[in-house]
Amino acid sequence: MSRSGELALQLRAFVEERLPDYMVPSAIVRLDVLPLTAQGKVDLQALPSPGPERPATRSIVPPRTVLEAQLAELWETVLGVKPIGIGDDFFALGGHSLLAVRLLALVRQRLRRRLPIATLFRHRTIAQLARALSEEIAQPSPTLVELQSGGGAPVFCVHPIGGNVLCYLALARALQSTRTVVGVQAAAADVSNPPRTIEAMARAYLAEIERTYAQPPSALVAWSMGGLIAFEMARQLREDGVSLTTLALIDTYPPRAHLPATTAPELPVLARFAADLAGQLGKDLQPLREHFVSLAPAEQEALLLQVLQADGVLGPETSSDELRAIVDVFVRNARAAEAYRLVATDQPLVLIAAETAADRLKALWAPWAPIEAVYPIAADHYGLLQAPQVEAVARHVASHLDFSEWRAITARVHSAHR
Repeated sequence: MSRSGELALQLRAFVEERLPDYMVPSAIVRLDVLPLTAQGKVDLQALPSPGPERPATRSIVPPRTVLEAQLAELWETVLGVKPIGIGDDFFALGGHSLLAVRLLALVRQRLRRRLPIATLFRHRTIAQLARALSEEIAQPSPTLVELQSGGGAPVFCVHPIGGNVLCYLALARALQSTRTVVGVQAAAADVSNPPRTIEAMARAYLAEIERTYAQPPSALVAWSMGGLIAFEMARQLREDGVSLTTLALIDTYPPRAHLPATTAPELPVLARFAADLAGQLGKDLQPLREHFVSLAPAEQEALLLQVLQADGVLGPETSSDELRAIVDVFVRNARAAEAYRLVATDQPLVLIAAETAADRLKALWAPWAPIEAVYPIAADHYGLLQAPQVEAVARHVASHLDFSEWRAITARVHSAHR
């Protein structure tokens, strides 16, 4: 192992012993000189991207305990990658939400431990997950998942229709910000009495943010259906006299009730789930979606499980109940979106949209909030949160975060000199 690699491992081990798992950096890059601005501060935009968590030249750190060896074997099975070191990030190696479900099913089956998917978001390496299991680390809020640690006022990213916040990992990394980025995740399918309307979700999420961070959010970012929840959170805050510094909706359409009557009819909910899943995984499930329409719901579930297992997205150990738990969250959110009715607010709104939809989205949202800016990007709905287009999304979001911070500092300076 190179001297640089040894130092990186020693540094990781040092911080893992002293910091919570979510504050351990996902990658460590050695620099000979820090890039500086003309004012002598670190130039964040000039810092190199850490790239994948495990470059080809990095040595693999083997398991040190029986538990780490067991987890490494499960990761290799699920991810199809060999070998895997204890410092490797599950999601940086190609893991996604359904592979996380498969991994946790194997953990339950072979290690006799039941874990919520949020545990894997917080403990993304084998070393972190093994420590969480062996020490039975208490999990913080099931709703709020830190995707990137930092300082200052956090940026909150609200979950889309699927309910989890994995879709924002690339955006959190691309922001290259010193801010903390927090995902706001939906209640799991086994949670009793979860919020079932957009209004109730907004109230619950705002309450959880205030409980955890002792203040309301200042910046909300949301993609797709998550934008409806973020909009309602902003509206409720404005009712209480609180204004967000940044409300950014990424390719979010108003609820169906507010769309023109010529909009195409809705697909059955499981067909929509299949289509949404295909978009996020970059797979073509169009033939499956067309076949769905002719099947009963039970047949749709069975076919979806069969296709996902055949494609290697879900393993043979995944039960129909586990798939149904994911679908149930999707259905709950879909019904909430269908029932939601917009109420106008004076909270300024930033729209980031697929290039072909930008003008239409601006016209659709204009009656409901003042439009601060519209940014068209050459990408489809799903490509907006995937490389390389996510870099452009991050730049637009960061520009509004930076401007709001500058505006707040300027206001404080002016106030101090009055």
